[in-house]
Amino acid sequence: MRRNSEKYNILRNRHPQLKRLWIVCRYRVEQGELYSNAAWDILPAIRQDFRQLEWLILSEVFTEEECFLRCHYVSPRDLTKLHRAIDGIASKLNEMPKLVRFAFPLDQHTMCNRLMRQDWTSSSKEQLTHKQVTAWYTRLILHISRAVPRLEQICVTHDYPFFFRGIKKPGEGEMAVTECNMSEVDRDFEFPSGLLH
Repeated sequence: MRRNSEKYNILRNRHPQLKRLWIVCRYRVEQGELYSNAAWDILPAIRQDFRQLEWLILSEVFTEEECFLRCHYVSPRDLTKLHRAIDGIASKLNEMPKLVRFAFPLDQHTMCNRLMRQDWTSSSKEQLTHKQVTAWYTRLILHISRAVPRLEQICVTHDYPFFFRGIKKPGEGEMAVTECNMSEVDRDFEFPSGLLH
């Protein structure tokens, strides 16, 4: 879905008071950059058009070929650009006064292993350990949580159906981050599956 698409315009015009929203975006292969995430690109429009949102799930789809192309457009500079993109997301989320649950994609297969390791001397074909993947996504979720302290839950899809979920309990300052399987989150009211069923 794009901001000016017919579906988006109908949603914006008829339901601006939505409290929960799940949007699936199509990745544009010509962008060819790790930090150009179609789901992230629509966030400024959502922030402006749906000010009452409490839950927001952003998703994107792309083919295996697009994933292959995408993970090869990385360099040491991309880490800085990715950090800027994440900070930009946090800034937009801070402008959504009622948002308490946020989910977005950052598939590990679209990222170069060297970027996640921050080790540019190793081969990108060298597989990451589960511990390395967990540590990287945990740092990401905690960074966003500190930047947007109002958020109670943050979910990041990294290898569908698997995702990392940070949950902040009342009175706690730091989120607890765990890896989850979407098939195990089957209660209709639970985030993020409350919008997926």
